[in-house]
Amino acid sequence: MIAKSTIEQYFNAGISAWEAGDEEEAEKQFAKADEHGSMKAGRYLGVIALKRAAERGDITSKVILGTLYEYGYAVPNDNEKAKEWYRSALADDHPNRDGFNLAAGADLGMGRLLLQEGNPEDASKHLNTVLSHGEPHLRRHAERWSKT
Repeated sequence: MIAKSTIEQYFNAGISAWEAGDEEEAEKQFAKADEHGSMKAGRYLGVIALKRAAERGDITSKVILGTLYEYGYAVPNDNEKAKEWYRSALADDHPNRDGFNLAAGADLGMGRLLLQEGNPEDASKHLNTVLSHGEPHLRRHAERWSKT
C-alpha cells in the first residue's frame, strides 16, 4: 500500500503541471494518484479526456466543459473559458442528434453568463433560442433565467 502523502505528492505534481499548461505531465501525475485511489485526480483526468474530445470537435464535450468552467466544477471557475467552449459548441452546431438540440445547452449557458454580466439583450437571444428549440428541461431553465 502506498502512503497517503505519496498520493498527495502525485496529485500536487499534477496540479503544478496543470497550472503550468503541461497537460501531458499533469495527466501522468494524476494517473499515478488515481491508480492509488485519489478521487480528485480522477476528476482532473475526466476533464483532460473531455478537453481532448472537445478539441476533436465533440459538441457534447464542449457544452460540458463550458458548464464545468461556468460553475467551477473540477476546474477553477472561469467565465471567459466557459464562454469560449459555449461559443465553440454553437459554431459547430449539429442541430439534432437523436432529436436533441446539442447546442441548446451552450445557448443556455451563454444566456446565463451574459445576464450575469449585465447584457440582457444578447442573453435574451440565446435564451429565446433555447425556449424555441431546447429540450423541455432546458426550456424550464431558460424560462427561469428569462424572468430575471
